[in-house]
Amino acid sequence: MRIIYIYLMTFFIVSCATQHITSSLNEEDALSERVKLFWEAKQKNDWNAVKEFVDPDLREEIIPYLDSLKNKLNMSEIISYNIEELRIDGGNATVITKVTIKLTHPFLGSPRILEQTVRDEWVKRGSSWYMMMVKPDLAKTLEDFLKRGKEVNRKGGD
Repeated sequence: MRIIYIYLMTFFIVSCATQHITSSLNEEDALSERVKLFWEAKQKNDWNAVKEFVDPDLREEIIPYLDSLKNKLNMSEIISYNIEELRIDGGNATVITKVTIKLTHPFLGSPRILEQTVRDEWVKRGSSWYMMMVKPDLAKTLEDFLKRGKEVNRKGGD
């Protein structure tokens, strides 16, 4: 009787552990799929689709910004993206994505390729993952771009 009890307890513990691992993998797969769809929408400049990935609690605040992008001359093109890391902590997640962008602004002369590592925060609402998107700070973006340009110039021997 004791052996049967030990066997049943072991089976129960292994089953629970396996179920937790499987559900964690399923969460990671679900988040990974949402992140890929988000970047595909951005790559296509499909701002209506991008809106669907924004956290519903922040959507009202970010929609005017996304709508303004539809009407602007697009001077950047997402060439590729690669999800480098997914970290899930309950209903929150951090996603690190490496993005390659082609910049084509008249002031740059010729097109420039820029690689960027992007850290995004995602939140789970119900059964779906949403991005905690905020309107970018243009001054900080420009400062980062100029800093990267100086680093590239130093590496090139200037």
